[in-house]
Amino acid sequence: MRKLLITGADGMIGSHLCRQLQALNYSYTKLTRKNGDIAAAATWQAIEPHDVVIHLAAQTFVPNSWKNPAQFIETNTMGTLQALEYCRKHGAALIRSEEHTSELQSPCNLVCRLLLEKK
Repeated sequence: MRKLLITGADGMIGSHLCRQLQALNYSYTKLTRKNGDIAAAATWQAIEPHDVVIHLAAQTFVPNSWKNPAQFIETNTMGTLQALEYCRKHGAALIRSEEHTSELQSPCNLVCRLLLEKK
């Protein structure tokens, strides 16, 4: 079975995906704010190799982006860069979602089906 790393696992989409994966008895590693800063190389260097990174971590509350745009750029852009570098270093696949709608079940089901088909 593939080793999964899910960034933003405590967010709206990530937590929904984790519940679905758990219901399917799929094991995964969560990367949340409690585990470290996704924009920091040191956070990623401390993570053991995984086969797939599902990158869902991001700052999404638009009014905060007006108050502190540098933080948004740091988290969203540098966090994605760190995820890409991790995938390149470990030969991991990257799944990135830009889905921010209320229809969360569809993207999560798609990801689950893709992962289960490629065991």
